[in-house]
Amino acid sequence: MKRLPHMRGITEPADLASLPLTPEMQILWTEFTRQTGYSPAKRADYAERFYEWYDKIEVKRKTFVDSIHSGKDVYRDEGLHPRLRRKIESIEDGRFIIEFGCGTGETVLPYLKPNQWYIGIDTSRFSLDYASQTYGIPIASDTEQEEIPKKYLQFGALPDAIPLPLVKWFDEAVASMVFHHVADYKTSIRSMMRLLLPGANYFIATFNSDARPEIEGHFESVTERDKTKTVGDFNLPQGKLPDETIYFHDNQALHKELLKYSDFARAEECMGILQIFEGIKRRIPRK
Repeated sequence: MKRLPHMRGITEPADLASLPLTPEMQILWTEFTRQTGYSPAKRADYAERFYEWYDKIEVKRKTFVDSIHSGKDVYRDEGLHPRLRRKIESIEDGRFIIEFGCGTGETVLPYLKPNQWYIGIDTSRFSLDYASQTYGIPIASDTEQEEIPKKYLQFGALPDAIPLPLVKWFDEAVASMVFHHVADYKTSIRSMMRLLLPGANYFIATFNSDARPEIEGHFESVTERDKTKTVGDFNLPQGKLPDETIYFHDNQALHKELLKYSDFARAEECMGILQIFEGIKRRIPRK
């Protein structure tokens, strides 16, 4: 299979060197092995084992989508979504926007202006299809693109598999409820900043690490817990996510890492369990 242009920098484990890999495998193999302990890869069953895991994630995405559309998620409906809507509506027309973890699109796509450029990336095929069908925005192919439409969606993820070879291209970045899904927040921040122009704005929302006890109260059962993550069956306002992994990145550590790249970075609490970071990428590189 042709290697995607935005995945050429991904380092694969030696045991995958001779194996054909799908885009899902190229992006998510490390997290798959981290969550399942499957290693080294065996030619006889590596694809089957991976897609057993990925298909379960897609089922969970559908459950999650049903929950956020149920009207029962007060944290999102009354806190995060209105806050994010104000942010998107404040962005001037003509700006270039990238959204990491766009999901089904409802937090950003309805509020885009006609002459804004937008790319939304996500690791869920289900979510990308849903967003495309709902808002009429095309999904780019997994191969090289000859032309880039003004607004489109594509399979990709933080930290490494961002579907753009370009650097310093975007005026605005949004990453809403993404960072609690990534183990390495430092590399994710570096990857995001690499795509932003000097003076670009960013908006990040994630779980509030100071509210970890309250958030863990939503777990019906916990199978693993350490300093950085909790794993178990997580209850949504409607439905349940079995075997869900949530990474709790320390608020102060995240803020400190963002400040390395920023002229300004502000942190604020939202609805108790959420933390929002807004900032401006450094205009003059640090010497």
